[in-house]
Amino acid sequence: MIVFENVKKRYEDGFEAIKGISFMIQKGELVTIIGPSGCGKTTALKMINKLIEPSDGTILVNGEDIQKKDPVELRRNIGYVIQQIGLIPHMTIAENISLIPKLKGWKKEKYEKRVDELLEIVRLDSRQYRNKYPLELSGGQQQRVGVVRALAAEPPIILMDEPFSALDPISREQLQDELKELQKNIKKTIVFVTHDIDEALKISDRIAIMKEGKIIQFDTPQIILHSPANDFVREFIGENRLTPSNASVSSIMTTLFPSASMTQGKLNKMETEGYSLPYLYIVNENEEYVGFYEKSTDEQNTSELIGVNVYINEDTSIQEAARLMIKYRLEALPVLKEGRLIGAVTKDAILSHYAQVEVEGM
Repeated sequence: MIVFENVKKRYEDGFEAIKGISFMIQKGELVTIIGPSGCGKTTALKMINKLIEPSDGTILVNGEDIQKKDPVELRRNIGYVIQQIGLIPHMTIAENISLIPKLKGWKKEKYEKRVDELLEIVRLDSRQYRNKYPLELSGGQQQRVGVVRALAAEPPIILMDEPFSALDPISREQLQDELKELQKNIKKTIVFVTHDIDEALKISDRIAIMKEGKIIQFDTPQIILHSPANDFVREFIGENRLTPSNASVSSIMTTLFPSASMTQGKLNKMETEGYSLPYLYIVNENEEYVGFYEKSTDEQNTSELIGVNVYINEDTSIQEAARLMIKYRLEALPVLKEGRLIGAVTKDAILSHYAQVEVEGM
């Protein structure tokens, strides 16, 4: 989806902000770029929509060299969210959200419907908010509008430059949660710049850590936590967060998970409501674990049963659970005792554990 090939940015005074970076972002990934002030993270982001032109190298979007594309047309197909929000004050919320769809020639009926859909996604009642002006909203509400405005024309790529950094801690955490939930549904390619390592660990599929115009490590949060590339990454993440833990998964597992029993290849006794885990765990008539479905899968199609051999025990270390999640690309793992399903461990629970390790070590 997005490819950088030995990209550099050198200014007229000789300062080299980007020193030959190369990477690939896959379709549907949420990638965070993070690093100290002045490391080049925002410069790299702005190169994707040609707000900053590279001095050397090639940037491809969907296989096309963006240097050959008209910048206005390019930007109309890339959502952009910034810290300052950038809502137009004399336009209503509905007018702000529908601006790009109008420029792209959408019919009124279509973009009006889109405004209502997007406001509902971020829990802003359309009847109450669509005709308000930006200054009538709180900072957190304005930022919600800024996020959905970037989604309005259904762009495949969204760039987010420290969008939550000016918000109070509660609003910031709420928006992080909403972004994670939103991404599960829309599966856009999102490039997110932040200076907050906790934010990066919470929301990202992968994280690019930069220093002095170079990418030092580009990995999943779990790999970065367990295998920092060098001392700089170790120090940037925080030594206490990286301290190995011998704790077992029993300390972080949940006993509340969606499950169903299976008899003669058919599911029954489904318990799926109110659970956020993405999997439906299956047991047989003897309460023995037999595998799991993706919750979005047709639950009657037993041929889609997966994960029979991917499980852990209650005395498995948290580190080993994290390794298995990375290896099999899972959001959660079932926990068994003598073959019977007793709980589940989620990726979020593991990351929260390591964040707590840091807090306790301070």
